[in-house]
Amino acid sequence: MKRLQEQAVGKPGIEDLLLGLHADTETYNGRLARARELRRRAVDLAKGNDATEAAAGYLAEAGLEEAYFGETKQARSDADEAMRLASNRAVQGYAALVRALVSDVTQAERLTDELNKSFPLDTRVQRYWLPTIHAVLALEGKNANKAIDALHNQLFSTKYTSRQRSSPASDHSLVA
Repeated sequence: MKRLQEQAVGKPGIEDLLLGLHADTETYNGRLARARELRRRAVDLAKGNDATEAAAGYLAEAGLEEAYFGETKQARSDADEAMRLASNRAVQGYAALVRALVSDVTQAERLTDELNKSFPLDTRVQRYWLPTIHAVLALEGKNANKAIDALHNQLFSTKYTSRQRSSPASDHSLVA
C-alpha cells in the first residue's frame, strides 16, 4: 500500500482514492484518528482537483464510519459537508443512513423521502438504500419486526416472489 501511495503522489483521482482506501483500512483496524487524517487529506486533494463528487463521497463514507463508532457530532458534520459538496444519489443515501444511525429521525425521513422521489426507478435506491434506512429507523423506534420486514422486502419484492411461486421451475420439490 505504501509503495502504491508513493507512486500515486501527484496523480489526480488516484492519490485521493488510495488515501481514501487507506483510511478505510485504518478505520477497520480501529485507528480512527489516523483514518480521519487520511480521509481529510483525500477530501482536500479531491477538492483541489475539482473532483467535488469524489470529495463528497469520502466525507459521506467518513460520516457513516463516525456514526458506527458513536461519534454523532462528527458523523453529522461529515454528512452535512458531503451534501453541500454534491447531493448525488450515493451521498444522499449515506447522509440519510447517517442521520438514521445518529437518531436524527426527522432528517433521516426527509432525506429518505427525497431519495424516493428523486430516484423512483433506481434499483440501488429502492432495493438497498431505502430498505436499509427504513430498517435502521425501525430499530430506532424499537420495532425489530418492522426492521426485519424492511430488510426482507429488500431481498424479495412482492412482484418477484409471487411470480416465482407461480413458476413450476421454482418448485424445488420437482428436482431430485
